[in-house]
Amino acid sequence: MRLIMKTFTRCIVCIAAGSVVSLSGCDTRDNSPASGTSSTPSRTTTSSPPATTTTADADNTGRNWDDRDRDAMTPIDQSQSSAHITMTADIRRAVMSDDMLSMNAKNSKIITDKSGQVWLRGVVNSRAEKDRIETLAREIAGANNVTNELEVKAG
Repeated sequence: MRLIMKTFTRCIVCIAAGSVVSLSGCDTRDNSPASGTSSTPSRTTTSSPPATTTTADADNTGRNWDDRDRDAMTPIDQSQSSAHITMTADIRRAVMSDDMLSMNAKNSKIITDKSGQVWLRGVVNSRAEKDRIETLAREIAGANNVTNELEVKAG
């Protein structure tokens, strides 16, 4: 019995210590960084894209770097409400199950913001893919709740 109590006490101490360590950088209940601590750079931070790219790089690698320097909707802006996460997952499932879409189209960003607006971003191979993804998103999110910022791949 004594061994069980020691083990239990050690477990509780470890859990408490882990909680203190993980929360020590937070100032508020919303997990925002404590004042005086470093945080993830904002999207307005100036940074340079990779110096070289190879043909193995994803087609939208350059776009991902572009997202850092403007106030564009990014996956960081994804709402965390269960309804919005479910809606985003439903749209993603519909896109992934469409055999007519390219891998570029299937890799497009689908973001649902806090107001329930769905944003489509990324690079697709054709206008038909752009329209198809928008149609799938509108069927799930509603006709007036989708902003299509997909771009057709040049060349």
